[in-house]
Amino acid sequence: KLNELIKYNELLSYLKEEHVLIYDFFDSSTNVYFEDLSDGEKRFLGFFTHLRNKIKHETNNNNFILLDEPDIYLHPNWQKKFIKNLIDFFKINYPDKILHIFITSHSPFLLSDLPKENVIFLEKYKKDEDKDQKEGNCKNVTKDIDIKTFGANIHTLLSNGFFMSDGLMGEFAKGKIKEILEYLNDTKNKVKLKTIKEEKEQIKAIIESIGEDFLRKKLLNLYRNKFIKDEKEKEKLILETRIKELQ
Repeated sequence: KLNELIKYNELLSYLKEEHVLIYDFFDSSTNVYFEDLSDGEKRFLGFFTHLRNKIKHETNNNNFILLDEPDIYLHPNWQKKFIKNLIDFFKINYPDKILHIFITSHSPFLLSDLPKENVIFLEKYKKDEDKDQKEGNCKNVTKDIDIKTFGANIHTLLSNGFFMSDGLMGEFAKGKIKEILEYLNDTKNKVKLKTIKEEKEQIKAIIESIGEDFLRKKLLNLYRNKFIKDEKEKEKLILETRIKELQ
């Protein structure tokens, strides 16, 4: 029976992919077809439907539920609400069941809804780190993480909870900024920019597009000191920058 069911589902999928058979679900209250939903919406609805189907056939009142990265495809705003939605779902549908839930995730939003006592941080063994362990094996590093996760700041969780100690900036932007910084700090002009021209207007345009206020202002100061010798020109640039900030 199980083999027949699998073949039947495979046949349905094949017929749909080949456009021989067309079927869809329709929500008359919102006039929306299931196929028109985003991947995140489909994932969200599919997840809770699948979960309910699994639990409703379970006669045991004491259950372990293992969820492997259930937040994949979900918008950050939905990730932020996921734990609450999950708890509400269990409270409404299974108030009498005892449920032990295990979740694996890379999302700081899920982590911020859990106390540290309920979290295990995992990292990989590095080469020659432990003679009894192979490189890439998993290790428990919970005792080394000195943060309280519940209600914590998302940036703090990303930096410390997910081992991103080298910063949260994109690598492309970081590389560009590093090149400009080295160029502006090089009084002998020996440092050459690899991927952008050295014209000062292009450098200035990149600096002014930086979103981090402190970093942008520091680089503009370096830019003024390197390229602008006239004090009035320096003052003019400062005022132009201030006007753009106010706008």
